Amino acid sequence: MKPRYYITALAVSVGLLGCEKSNEANLDAPATNVTAREVKQEVREALVAGKEYLSSNKDQFVASAEVKLKQLDAKIAELGARAQTLQADAKDETTKAIDALKEQRAKLGDKLEAVKQASQETWQEVKAGFETALNEVEKAYDNLKSKFSS
Repeated sequence: MKPRYYITALAVSVGLLGCEKSNEANLDAPATNVTAREVKQEVREALVAGKEYLSSNKDQFVASAEVKLKQLDAKIAELGARAQTLQADAKDETTKAIDALKEQRAKLGDKLEAVKQASQETWQEVKAGFETALNEVEKAYDNLKSKFSS
């Protein structure tokens, strides 16, 4: 929703630039004839620029998120390796917790796919959902890791 608001505000601003405030203010200014076609073209160009900007932001976010997920996968794998060194009961409990963490991570991957597939209008909202889920998974990882330290 926000991108549409900004684009609409930009279009209105461009349209207002062609309007005169008063006859007195423009007596000394050279006469300029702005046609409706020129205003439409400028608005089109502004819309295209806005879409390109949003697209590049989305691409950067997806690339960054993919790196974070790979790092998270490595951390989870490290915990799994450490869990193998535990005694039977602790090993079983920790393995279950790691499996739950892996399940959360898989759902996080699905959310990233949703971000990739999101339209220009909805990607900010989908991105927020991904970020919330990522924070939850990282918190669960930190809690599990802290059990190894104690």
